[in-house]
Amino acid sequence: MNFKLYDKKASKQELSFIMICLAVLCCCGIFVGLLDNLRLYLDLSKESTENAIWQILPESITLSIMVICSIIIGAILKNVKRNQIFTHNNGAHIMNIGGLIDLNGLILWGLSNLSPVKAIGHGYMIYILIGLFFLFIGCVFKFGVKMKEEQDLTI
Repeated sequence: MNFKLYDKKASKQELSFIMICLAVLCCCGIFVGLLDNLRLYLDLSKESTENAIWQILPESITLSIMVICSIIIGAILKNVKRNQIFTHNNGAHIMNIGGLIDLNGLILWGLSNLSPVKAIGHGYMIYILIGLFFLFIGCVFKFGVKMKEEQDLTI
């Protein structure tokens, strides 16, 4: 009996499926963000309040950062498709995503403190925590790449 621990064709199909799922999730996130912004613009245009910018600005900033993160994820997926998975480039991309998410949280925190309209809750905290998590994962990823390169050099 011959058992294969690693089936190249099956792993390629799984990788392709995961990449498609990630791309769909990124597109759905951007689409939902666009719809939320559009709904907010329409609601605020009816009321035409002087504080409308303080309600639109956080959503727009978050959407912009989401689009940039989706582009970076697309670059990671392109590298994965070329079988360049454990590279310093992908580690840097993960760190960039974490930095952008942290930046979003910090901007939202600043806006919530400056805004005359007080938002309910502390939504910025989750962005800061997720950004820190991505930064941690990026550091671990870069450390793993360094270990892989050292192992490849040993005979």
